[in-house]
Amino acid sequence: TLIHLAAHGVLHPKAEYSFIALAENNGIGALRVSEISNPNTVQFNEDAIMVMLSACDTAVALDINNMSGSEYITLASGFQKQVPTVVATLWPLADASAPIIVENFYKGVKANKSRDIALQDAVNILIDDKRFSNPFFWAPFIMMGDWR
Repeated sequence: TLIHLAAHGVLHPKAEYSFIALAENNGIGALRVSEISNPNTVQFNEDAIMVMLSACDTAVALDINNMSGSEYITLASGFQKQVPTVVATLWPLADASAPIIVENFYKGVKANKSRDIALQDAVNILIDDKRFSNPFFWAPFIMMGDWR
């Protein structure tokens, strides 16, 4: 099972309060890192093998110098506690290029490519397109965890 979230990633100075906005209503509909990483709050089917976070800034935190403990807490890290693979982003996504990467990634997965090769091939499509050859467009997505 692949889980795809196309939403808005919202960073908070306290990383555990960063969230994915599932609805626009003053925080109602916000899926917070603290909820995602708690299996008593959010539970995934045992067949869940990957979460695709097609949202801005899901693999970063605002202020890593003020994090408590030794763990780097991001929206993606919350999902990593429950699924083997997370595809997340390092900066805000461009509306024109992100869907191209995602669509071609899923085409590769459907064609039985490993997830790492599917992502690499999807990125290469943008690199070869003069409109999107700047790394801003093709480089925000990263894969964490099991690449197969």
